[in-house]
Amino acid sequence: MILSLGNDRDRDPRTLFEALRMLLQHLPGTRVVVQSRSNLDAPPGVEVFSSLSGPRVRDLYREASVVVVATKQNLHVSGMTTVLEAMSSGRPVVLSGTPGAEDYVKHGETGYLVAPGQSSFLANAILDILSQQHLLERMGAAAAAHVRASHTEATMTRALAEVLRQ
Repeated sequence: MILSLGNDRDRDPRTLFEALRMLLQHLPGTRVVVQSRSNLDAPPGVEVFSSLSGPRVRDLYREASVVVVATKQNLHVSGMTTVLEAMSSGRPVVLSGTPGAEDYVKHGETGYLVAPGQSSFLANAILDILSQQHLLERMGAAAAAHVRASHTEATMTRALAEVLRQ
């Protein structure tokens, strides 16, 4: 199952939906769940929800094979809550590679970073992960380990304290 969550202004539903359209041509019958308030028409077979409850989101992370966040070019790494939640649950991610994204997603290790606005790159990255079970498992385990090592409240608090000491 492919999961994508998020409604902030820098999400890119056009690129996401086009990538999912391409992907479903290669993997028909794949379950795809998207949480978005976009007015664009989703590809046939894509389940779209305007909002989801916390418990439902947790269930969807458990069910997902890969989590995808497509964003427009931005400078604040849009989608980080979704990315870190997905990675902490052991899911590889595919994220638009905007400035700073590499601090969270290690390309080829915990998921893939792809050029913003490039639906074919997004589709190919998702397909690559889904078509290789060993890659899916390795990236998922690496994603969870990376979040535990670098993105917990404790590590973020220590980093903030270090900045404030300077």
